Amino acid sequence: MPGLDGITATRLYRAAALGRPHVPILGLTADATPAAVARCRDAGMDGCLVKPVEPSRLAAAVLAHARPAPPLAVPPIVSHPCSRQASVPALDLEVRANLTALGGEDFAAGLLQDFLADAEQTTRLLAEAAGAGDAAGFRAAAHALRSSAANIGARGVFEMCAAAEAIAAPEVATLGARQVAMLTAELDRVRRAGDQG
Repeated sequence: MPGLDGITATRLYRAAALGRPHVPILGLTADATPAAVARCRDAGMDGCLVKPVEPSRLAAAVLAHARPAPPLAVPPIVSHPCSRQASVPALDLEVRANLTALGGEDFAAGLLQDFLADAEQTTRLLAEAAGAGDAAGFRAAAHALRSSAANIGARGVFEMCAAAEAIAAPEVATLGARQVAMLTAELDRVRRAGDQG
């Protein structure tokens, strides 16, 4: 991978995902030495396959580590992002502590600043897509922001993006602008929480 190898990516993911449900990670490597396989496992990978990989071996490894997803539940209205905004902390302190432990305070602060810069651009894309009634563009932008919000611990943003992704295509033009306004306000809360450190 350009800029980031699989071992480093796995370590970063495992640190950011502390306290969340376990997601299996399988490594693929051309290095068949026991030391390479051990490095993969030490980084937090659940398994390691040596290339070239036969499709049947890959499928067996995935099936061995896969777990069925829990059924989706429709949350009650009081847990909807609009209702919960004031009660959900802008930043999850546990995620912030994990990021700080991983790379130090400057690292965690830098990640938050990068997130906020990306989020500003993404909310512009969301507003443009909503104005054009572009449901696919709106959902893609909401999904991208949702993923990065989870990594930084911005739970309110995460929940609002999930709600934005669920807006029916014909309603994007009418409901999208309202969702973007709520996201912008929540991102301001995240910025203030980050400034307070």
